[in-house]
Amino acid sequence: MTETRYHELLGQLLDGSLSEADAEELRWELERDPDRLRDVRGHLMFSDLLAQEHTPGRSAEAFWQGIQSRLSVETGVTAEVDTPPLPPPLAFEPPARRKYRGLAAVIAAVILLSTALVSQWPSSRRDEARPLLPTLSVLRSGTAGATQISLRGVVVCVHCTLHETEKCQPAVRIREEGREETLFLDDNAVRRDFNRTQGCGRTPLPVLAQGTVHTENGRPLLAATRLEVQR
Repeated sequence: MTETRYHELLGQLLDGSLSEADAEELRWELERDPDRLRDVRGHLMFSDLLAQEHTPGRSAEAFWQGIQSRLSVETGVTAEVDTPPLPPPLAFEPPARRKYRGLAAVIAAVILLSTALVSQWPSSRRDEARPLLPTLSVLRSGTAGATQISLRGVVVCVHCTLHETEKCQPAVRIREEGREETLFLDDNAVRRDFNRTQGCGRTPLPVLAQGTVHTENGRPLLAATRLEVQR
């Protein structure tokens, strides 16, 4: 979904003009993109604040109960809260506002469900720190065969930063227990794509690196299957 289309659907949601088909389209986008999920949640919360300011008949207690209810659900609280029902909307409340609240309730439920689903996706846990496999001591020993690894490091240029080669070449610099090691990158599609989009590593970039490491000519060489910049 383009940025323009997303903001168009968001605007329709906030002004109460979102159709059923558009609501379904927005729901799928929120399940796919956690960043937009958080953005919609923020807009809904801000809209609640505006509604409170422009609806004098809505008591502060009712407003606070609504906020508490939203927060308790989002943090996984499942126990029922014995609170009195909120008063019905005032008679002079515009129809668009009433329609919006109904849609907002549906979208809010979708957001909460999507949040729970996203938390279960492997991709949502992909940035978790994982142990270095093999350890630096094993890498330096030269006895490790081809081994799958997933680790955090910093991409640097072997020429510009380390001054070890005549040509620019990205490598992954890792630190473990106060020790450092440089994993030279095998010349494959992942490395070439990273070099094209991010540069040689003249400016160090923190990354999550995955792939197969082996020893060649006495130094560890990483055949990367993934190099993801960590912002």
